[in-house]
Amino acid sequence: MVIQVNGYKIPAQNIAWALEYEEWPTNIIDHIDGNPLNYAIDNLRESDHNLNSHNRKTYANNELGLKNIRFKNGKYQVRKSFRGKDYCKSWNTVEEAIADRDRIILELLKDKSYLRNTDGEK
Repeated sequence: MVIQVNGYKIPAQNIAWALEYEEWPTNIIDHIDGNPLNYAIDNLRESDHNLNSHNRKTYANNELGLKNIRFKNGKYQVRKSFRGKDYCKSWNTVEEAIADRDRIILELLKDKSYLRNTDGEK
C-alpha cells in the first residue's frame, strides 16, 4: 500500500516504521511474514534488496514446490546465491536436499524467518 502526501508516494510500511522509531528507514522495509498488508511493527524489518529477495514465495511454476531445490540428472540439486557467492550441491534424496538447503539459508542469512516459503510455512 502506498500513501500519497503532497504528491509524494510513501510506502505504508515506511510510515509505520517512522511512527514507531521516530525516524525514516534507511533501507527498504521487509514484511517478515510475506503479507504485504501486515503492518504490525514486529512483522517489519529493515532490509536491502538482496536480503528482501530471499523472502519471496516459491514460484507457482516450481515443479517440486521446494524453493532452491530442483531435480536434475536423477538427483535433488540445492542451488542458492547470496551476495555474489553461489552454492550448488546434489543429493540422492529430497530429505537430504531440504536439510542442506535449510542449513545453507541459516548459515548465509542468519535468520530462520527466511526458511518461510521454502516448502510450506515453517
